This record gives sequence, structure tokens and C-alpha cells, in this order.
Amino acid sequence: MLALNFLSSCPVNGNHFRETTTAELARTQNAQGFKANKSAAELSGKIAGGARKNIEDKIGRSVVTKQNFLKNNKQINLGNEEE
Repeated sequence: MLALNFLSSCPVNGNHFRETTTAELARTQNAQGFKANKSAAELSGKIAGGARKNIEDKIGRSVVTKQNFLKNNKQINLGNEEE
């Protein structure tokens, strides 16, 4: 998975959107076990990817830049998670 923080001026970044979507899909589908949760995560990835592509189509440029692309799947600790 590509870790990126697009639309840095937006209060909700791409990873947060995907995580929230995964949680809501799993809750809505009453996902139990690894396979069901993996399915919810894969679907949320497609949804988030589609949203990014839709945004890019509307604004006429890529939202992924050298400044916001996280190399080597680096994760950012926002202070609300333990390292």
C-alpha cells in the first residue's frame, strides 16, 4: 500500500479517510474475522483511490507531490497513537 498524505490543506488526509471507511464498512457488514475485515479494507482502498482520482480529474492535476509523498511507506505519528 502506498502511504501518502494528499491534500495537506484538508483536515482529513487520505489515510484517515481510508481507515474511517474501513471501520465503517466492517461495522456495517458486521465483519467477523480476518477475511471479512481484509475484504472491508480492500474495498475501502478502492473507494479512497477512486476519490483521489476523482479529485485529480476535477482539479486537473495530481494531488501526490514530492512534498507530500511518504517514501518507504513511512507513517506519521499524530500524537494520538503510541509508538
